[in-house]
Amino acid sequence: MEVVDWKIDTNSPIPFYYQLEKYFEQLIESGVWAKGIELPSEGEISSKYEISIGVVRQALKRLEQKNYISRRKGKKAVVISEPKVTLEFIAHQISHYESLKNKGFEIKTKVLENCLINPSEKISSILNIDLNAAIIKLSRLRFISDQPMLYWKSYLPTIHCPGLEKIDLNNRSLYQVLLDEFNIKPNKSRKSIEVVTGPKHILELLNLPLNEPLVYIESVSYFNNDKCIEFYEGWHKAQNYKFVFQSSISS
Repeated sequence: MEVVDWKIDTNSPIPFYYQLEKYFEQLIESGVWAKGIELPSEGEISSKYEISIGVVRQALKRLEQKNYISRRKGKKAVVISEPKVTLEFIAHQISHYESLKNKGFEIKTKVLENCLINPSEKISSILNIDLNAAIIKLSRLRFISDQPMLYWKSYLPTIHCPGLEKIDLNNRSLYQVLLDEFNIKPNKSRKSIEVVTGPKHILELLNLPLNEPLVYIESVSYFNNDKCIEFYEGWHKAQNYKFVFQSSISS
């Protein structure tokens, strides 16, 4: 395998092994080095980046401890980790679909349900609507590089987007449809995140074994600052996601 062009920053106080470790992590997480690919030999890495064999071995050992690679004596290291999808929770957040698209991932979205229902007490309270009001239930499965990564359910008040249940949302961004068809642009959201044991039917959709942990996210999105447009529940493959948070610190 060809070694991707990159250089150790010899002027940085960051240890060389750590620089190499983080760079190789990026290659694996982005899918440049895919699962099953052999890494260059220790000698090739040492020569390419002009660092000692000891530094190379320290970086590879740490990657092995973090389950990115597997090493066997006398053999080249092999990537065993799947690519990771980074979800960023920052002040000016864009949709999950647009975020992945901007990073160059191949995305497919399969709609499993798009229908009208009556809300539960929990959902009616969140959406601030009557229990007898009709809402749209939208269940979808998202594939990244042909692998199922996310199952989620969205609930939207029909008062804000009448007829949404009749629109084909396969391989489309919900937020882009809301903007194009209903002139609605969500401008803030509130999220909660926890690790849960995945329900059996969701694990089956994600091709995971029983009792596999999932990252569960609940989100409420608003437009015009206080009008609730969507409540969603999402179950993400835990081993394939990295979450990045950004916040401001008051003085």
